Amino acid sequence: MGKTNLEKCGDLYCHKGFDGFLEECSKDGVHQIGDNVAPYHVLVNGFNRNPDFLMVAFTGAVIREKKLPPYFSYMEIARNLNLGLFSIADPSLLLSKDLGLAWYVGNKVNGNIAKILANLLDRLIEKTGRKLILCGGSGGGFAALNIQQLMVNFKDTDSVVFNPQTNVVNYNEWAVKRYFSSCFEELKNKDIESITDYFNKNKLSFIVSENSEIKRLILINGYDPNHVRKHVSRLIDFKNNTKTKVLFGDWGVGHVAPDRKFHLSVLRKIIEGEDSNKVGEGLEGRFKPALMFISHKKMLDEKIKIKIWETKVAGEIVYCVQCNIFDFFMGYGIKFAIYDNLRNKLIFDSDYVLGADMDGFILKAGVDFALRKKNFTLKVYVKDISDCLFVYDFGFFENLIGKKIKKIA
Repeated sequence: MGKTNLEKCGDLYCHKGFDGFLEECSKDGVHQIGDNVAPYHVLVNGFNRNPDFLMVAFTGAVIREKKLPPYFSYMEIARNLNLGLFSIADPSLLLSKDLGLAWYVGNKVNGNIAKILANLLDRLIEKTGRKLILCGGSGGGFAALNIQQLMVNFKDTDSVVFNPQTNVVNYNEWAVKRYFSSCFEELKNKDIESITDYFNKNKLSFIVSENSEIKRLILINGYDPNHVRKHVSRLIDFKNNTKTKVLFGDWGVGHVAPDRKFHLSVLRKIIEGEDSNKVGEGLEGRFKPALMFISHKKMLDEKIKIKIWETKVAGEIVYCVQCNIFDFFMGYGIKFAIYDNLRNKLIFDSDYVLGADMDGFILKAGVDFALRKKNFTLKVYVKDISDCLFVYDFGFFENLIGKKIKKIA
């Protein structure tokens, strides 16, 4: 099992199986289930705080150097909400000291972890008669959504997650390969396609479905384009036909969690029984709309501007290009491209930006480019949250201020 810290959260209870755990699941402390090299660990805290709800938490990626497993989360949030907490650690992380994320999918020792935990939560509902709120962020958010969809009693659960992955193999390739090699077999020459085939062959659940009957509230940072594009956009219900609600927030640039006040406000409204389709109304923390061309294209056409200026860095000429979409919208995808009109040649392509460069970029300029900048066109490719694309053309002018010259659908 490797080094652990089992005394950090109170009393320790050891059970041979889940039957023993369920018999004593009301006792505060850390419960260890199983005695193999990767046992399950569940932190129970405040079981009797609320007679109607229990919170079940899953943990996302961890930095192994900072503390020892097992890893638990949501202790402070559960206390603030006066909810009993079952925080479940991922047993896969006990198999390798180098592994920080395994999505609660499974491993060669435990088998299908997601299915096993779904069965445990079904039994917890039947034993306690309470509804469950499944929570987690990033990889923990995936675990909550994935395990909920495998439950028989999913109608007695809500999931409230933030910035989740929804398809494990669409995440960072190095992280997926590290998980696979730590938990199943050495990769050798295996690629992501081979890993996907392995998951499918062994019936491991690694994709969140679009089931319309599951109650899910997904909080997504509007400036985390990687997770908006690759993971969350396909679950957005544009016709209000499903029980999945995606709520965009403005919490910073990149893979940033919601601030504590906003997070607590959302969870409190769910506990109070508010419809998830209305839960975001009136909450602090939502400052800009998520871009939808069907609603916002006219406004974007009027507002979009490009500013370009020349400067020197270490004696080298560079061009700073800034777009103002960031000031008005979130949830969009954006990339920048520069074309040489004389040679009909693409000379720069930023690809869709994933982090701090969402409002612009810096381009190192060669002599040829600097002398002939009148002959260059800047194209800005903008995708809305439904992946609809529009392209805006700007001219490079001597005064380095871009003017929109035409729009191409």
